[in-house]
Amino acid sequence: MMTLTEFLLDRIAGDEEVARALDAELAKDFGSTEAQLYSPLSLVGTGYMDYPAISIDSTRVLAECEAKRRIVELHKSWPVLVETEPVFEQAAGDDINSMTMRMSKQIQWQTEQEYRTKFGAEPPTAPILRALASVYADHPDFREEWRS
Repeated sequence: MMTLTEFLLDRIAGDEEVARALDAELAKDFGSTEAQLYSPLSLVGTGYMDYPAISIDSTRVLAECEAKRRIVELHKSWPVLVETEPVFEQAAGDDINSMTMRMSKQIQWQTEQEYRTKFGAEPPTAPILRALASVYADHPDFREEWRS
């Protein structure tokens, strides 16, 4: 089963592929990597094509893909503090003066993969990745539990 991290890295790679193809087409056809698309609504106002409906800059899209990939990679290695519940131990004995009690608690840092392996779930930092993944909610590999 695909993890949230794997899902995101696949989507980012797909976005990069589309951006690079767009970049090549725009450079070939227009000598630039930026395109502006106009809608009929842009006819209203001060003049035809004064305001593009959308502006696409493949260089910016590629930079966004790299930034998203860095966030995912940082998330993979970001340490999560895991604490165990305290364990109380009481030494046997009837005399209140000789009774001892000890409490122990373990804490450790785990990466995303270590956390997933130990607990079988995404780490507590997963909402960050779920927020990034939410734009791909219509993808067939998107799982409902990733919805933020």
